[in-house]
Amino acid sequence: MKILATTKMRGAGNVLAPVIKGLLARGHEVDVYATGNENEASASFKDIAHQHIPEIPDYAYAGLVNGHQAVITGLSGSESSDGYFIRVANSLSIPTISVLDRDGEYAMRFGRSNTSNNWDNLPTIITVPTAECLYSITRDLPLEDAKWLCNQAQVVGWAQFDHYAEMAHQFTEEARLGLCQKLGIFPRRDLNLYVHFTQNQDPNSDYWNKVSLPESKKQEIFDYKMKVTKAVFEAASELGIKLVIKPHPGEKYPLNHTLDLVQKHGFVYLPADSCTTPELILAATSVTADKSSCLTDACLLDRNTAGMVPAITEEERCTFPPLEHGAIPYARTFDEIKTTLKLITFPNEQEQEQLSWMRGRFSVDGKAAQKIIDLVERLA
Repeated sequence: MKILATTKMRGAGNVLAPVIKGLLARGHEVDVYATGNENEASASFKDIAHQHIPEIPDYAYAGLVNGHQAVITGLSGSESSDGYFIRVANSLSIPTISVLDRDGEYAMRFGRSNTSNNWDNLPTIITVPTAECLYSITRDLPLEDAKWLCNQAQVVGWAQFDHYAEMAHQFTEEARLGLCQKLGIFPRRDLNLYVHFTQNQDPNSDYWNKVSLPESKKQEIFDYKMKVTKAVFEAASELGIKLVIKPHPGEKYPLNHTLDLVQKHGFVYLPADSCTTPELILAATSVTADKSSCLTDACLLDRNTAGMVPAITEEERCTFPPLEHGAIPYARTFDEIKTTLKLITFPNEQEQEQLSWMRGRFSVDGKAAQKIIDLVERLA
């Protein structure tokens, strides 16, 4: 088959990347177009041959789509480039599959186009990561529209996280002990590692110099993150927990704010480049972080995980699947930090079963990309 794969946003690109690789491995010809900004494109398809086309006139879409037997897109919005590719493919009677990378924003993703009152902007098949997405569609859209969409939907899982299933399977107890020895963390078989990831980037650091935000906003974010870190550290000390701390690489700066606090509490500090984040998570007994992708990683790697996210907004919460799907506990206020930390570090048997059950609401089987590939091949 000759297939066109395209997306604008990084989230959908992360879903499409393993699908594209799988299609190529099966001998299909795949033309890949990235339509977002250059950072989005390189992040999604960094090791896949692709063409970056951030802006093209409406009439050019037909020339790109024509001649393909199937089109796979993201769902960045009906009025985005993804929407244009879908409409053009529909007009040429070419079947389409669109991948949903997270639960939310359905009115924007599936809204009727400005040029038509019909559902000509909808794909032949929509893949969704969980059945809960179908409930959200029904909640967020008019009933008639929601029914039509749900009939087109296929639940496949989290393709962008397929690799975590194999990663967890391969990480043995010997690998855990080896990592502990490498890091100098008390290499005993009965060792409990309580890991906390920080993101205390100084407002004047190189990290923030690359971000276009007012200086006052950068300072506000830094002050908030430091306040969260201090609250977590104080709670851990009161509970008698010795945390292992790994900072974000962007914290690099002459003043090491996190290290100063770690030394004050007598915790263990690991430089950002001492090991990979998944490695440390797999070696951990529990994992905490504030608004960080580490929460997703730790949940999928099946570790007791909690978000330390006081004052998180509904909009922010939707960007973190484990929080959105109720897969991990999280502190919504500073007063809840201590009890939340205690829950995941010293759970009783019943609490441990509950935490495990919750994580099952956001998990991977390593086969999501395979399911999407099978759907593509059945379209021909």
